[in-house]
Amino acid sequence: MIKCRVLTYERIIVLTIQRMEELQTLLLKHCDNIKYTATTKNEAEILFDSFDELCSFNNFGDDKITSLSMECRKNKDYQFMIDISFSPKYPYNEKIVRCMYRFSDVDKESIFVSDFRKFLDKTSIFHRKYMICEWASFAFFIILGLFPIFLPFNGTPFYKMTTDIKSLITGIGFFEFIPMILNKLCSKYIWEKLYPKVIYVWGEECEKYKSLEKLRSNLFWVVLVSPVLSIIIGLIMK
Repeated sequence: MIKCRVLTYERIIVLTIQRMEELQTLLLKHCDNIKYTATTKNEAEILFDSFDELCSFNNFGDDKITSLSMECRKNKDYQFMIDISFSPKYPYNEKIVRCMYRFSDVDKESIFVSDFRKFLDKTSIFHRKYMICEWASFAFFIILGLFPIFLPFNGTPFYKMTTDIKSLITGIGFFEFIPMILNKLCSKYIWEKLYPKVIYVWGEECEKYKSLEKLRSNLFWVVLVSPVLSIIIGLIMK
């Protein structure tokens, strides 16, 4: 029995009709048929009879696609398989893309892996802004948690009241507890919503994606970059 291999990808990607057509062309070089299955926001599972049916799907509201899987098979070759999952569900939800594949021909396998990686690199977006937002949020809440140790208690700051390093670390851990919870909530309900791992840009989602891009740009420049520039300019002008 030929061993099944796994390829994963962890960068944010954007799937459009054009990109999906490229992927289908790539896969049909190796297989005879492809089965598409989508999971929607309301947890409904939809099996599409054809690629055209997938592309014409409304993809909006509760019917917005949250996960997409592709099963590729080849007639009379039971050793062959390609199963691709975009934003796969539990237990693989920590991966953005998960591809399981098995080839009887080593050369064809190497070609597929190379082509598929190139395809993923083309669909990935520059996600440095997402990382900056995450780190800026983390730094903000860390500072917020450290702030109380400098506040005076009966006229003496907390860090001067501690008798040893162990007590100081315990105090910092106590003050950081709530800010770290807030940071986790901020990441889950703000940054992960603004920067979803996989974006399926077809149907009604096309217009929503344009609005999302505009919101992300405004947030990045107005909320994060502008305050930093103001601080730098203020220091220079002193």
